[in-house]
Amino acid sequence: MLQNSSKAFSLAEAVITLIFLSIIAAQLIPAVNATRPSTEKLLFKKAYSTVENTISSILNDDNLYPVTYMTKTCNGITQDCQSGFLVTDTGSTDDPNKKGTYYAYKALIDSSKCKDNSNAGTNIDKLVRLFCASLNTTRANCSAHSCSFTTTDGMQWTVTQNSNSAQYTPSCCHSLSGVNPMLSIMVDVNGDAEPNTNTGVNIPDQYYMNVYYNGKVEVNKTLSEKGITFLKNPTNNKRRSDLEDDRYGKD
Repeated sequence: MLQNSSKAFSLAEAVITLIFLSIIAAQLIPAVNATRPSTEKLLFKKAYSTVENTISSILNDDNLYPVTYMTKTCNGITQDCQSGFLVTDTGSTDDPNKKGTYYAYKALIDSSKCKDNSNAGTNIDKLVRLFCASLNTTRANCSAHSCSFTTTDGMQWTVTQNSNSAQYTPSCCHSLSGVNPMLSIMVDVNGDAEPNTNTGVNIPDQYYMNVYYNGKVEVNKTLSEKGITFLKNPTNNKRRSDLEDDRYGKD
């Protein structure tokens, strides 16, 4: 009679196999984690791109911001500079040249949540309300010169418009030197989720950006230093286990 010569693994062989598998897993897991994208980096880059695209779209809308010029003398040379966002007029039905601006602004604002009855039509609030209304906003709370709102992707925004045009009017064409931003933007990329701060943690979720009169967007160098670092490495979205595993740890 033929006998079945096959046999099962012994306990010792099974233990040795498990040990080898554990060693392999210990080597692979950190490598896999290192290649996993950092959620906060990706969300910040998305928010920054959203700001750039939205600002560009508003500025290049010939109805909302018709091309106008301002005269500046710099280094003895007088130039006519395109004024960008310095034109805060919301238009008028009484002036044929301003009807396009009036209806474009009204259509965008009236269909949004970015207004209140007291100051939705105030000229100085034009840009902050247009920015709010241009995004997919689920709820908003707007007051004079400022809007706080949430977008459909869960990001929370606070956008404030400078109320004094003299503070952001350049001395030379297209010069940003010594000019305050027209808009100051804070975005919390993961909404209510912690840490809800821009400092004191390894991975901040709040970032600050500035928008200037000519449409230039930049990260606030003082309040969002890590955001600048992320933008300098546009293809590096990987997590760094030495810094990012302890998301709310010490710097």
